[in-house]
Amino acid sequence: MLSLEIPRITDNTLLTIRDTSDTSVTNGKLLIGIPGFNSGVEMPVANGFSLNLTACNLNLSQTCTTRPAIPDGIYSVRYSGNPDLSVWQYHLKTSTIYKSYYEKLNLLSLETIDSVKKTKIAEFNEIRILIDAAISQVEFSTEPTKGMNIYNIALNKLNLL
Repeated sequence: MLSLEIPRITDNTLLTIRDTSDTSVTNGKLLIGIPGFNSGVEMPVANGFSLNLTACNLNLSQTCTTRPAIPDGIYSVRYSGNPDLSVWQYHLKTSTIYKSYYEKLNLLSLETIDSVKKTKIAEFNEIRILIDAAISQVEFSTEPTKGMNIYNIALNKLNLL
């Protein structure tokens, strides 16, 4: 059976995809659908691949001397090869929202906690749960529209902190 792992990483300049299949294929191909684009990126892959893709690899940047951020959003990934096997899954990339979340959390000095900080902690917890719910809708319930709606609610709340 073909399978993929797309780990959640904090580096917003990378999209990591790994082959976790227990089956070998020939002529392996990876097709990655990028949020906001009508066409995807197709690339050949070998059995057991582990890719750290950049904006340049995904044709999101013409300047490959720097590593710009890869946008958050829903990526559809299809891995296929011979014999006629394929696996497809959605992945909600959340590196940028988490980077912002942690930056704002770091500004909240938690050595001592008063009532104002307790309110802020509750707001951070709500945002974290919303992000997890968005991931759940996209990756486990296959409800990408619901997932992005929840993601956008979390992002709006985070921007208000």
